[in-house]
Amino acid sequence: MSYQTPDTATSPDSGNTTASRQTLFAGEAARRAALELKAALENSDISDLEGREFLGEYTAVTDSFGSDKENPVSHVTYSYATHLADLDEDGKVRLVIAAHDVGRAINPLSIEGQIEGGVVMSLGWALTERFPLEDGQPKVKFGTLGLLRAHQVPEILPIIVEKGGSELACGAKGIGEICSIPTAAAVQNAYYNYDGIFRTTLPLEGTPYSRKK
Repeated sequence: MSYQTPDTATSPDSGNTTASRQTLFAGEAARRAALELKAALENSDISDLEGREFLGEYTAVTDSFGSDKENPVSHVTYSYATHLADLDEDGKVRLVIAAHDVGRAINPLSIEGQIEGGVVMSLGWALTERFPLEDGQPKVKFGTLGLLRAHQVPEILPIIVEKGGSELACGAKGIGEICSIPTAAAVQNAYYNYDGIFRTTLPLEGTPYSRKK
């Protein structure tokens, strides 16, 4: 079994093929190719098909931002997520629960890793990281950005929600940037419930993670 690598000389422009989109696009193309093979096997022995190619192609056209259509198509599929941050008595993040609707989970262990990585990234964004720019140029070194160290990472509980049942890509929607989006808001809300201060800037001010001036 083989698959073709992308080649702009033969492939039409289908937009980005990254993160969740890649799971859906490649998954649906593979499903369609498999259906072609299945149909051929109904009247043939597997040895009769040696050397034949079974191709699957999937293209989803979306409308550009600012489209004047009444109901523009902005995405091929939609996923949903909910994060909850729990603080300990000292005001440090003790636990983050992250539930994600991914459709059918093709590789659950990989999805859990993606969720955990996204949560850690967003915790840094919410609590410790500062990335000053001047005319687009970074003014700090990598080691001083404030990235969370391993011992600072709280317990993370990823929850995979398999909803849908769509035929498209066997129901898989994948997971990408969404796993890093809700965490900062969840942490802000946790601190609001903790001390009643509604913080509106990142990294959040007045937390145990704040840098001393």
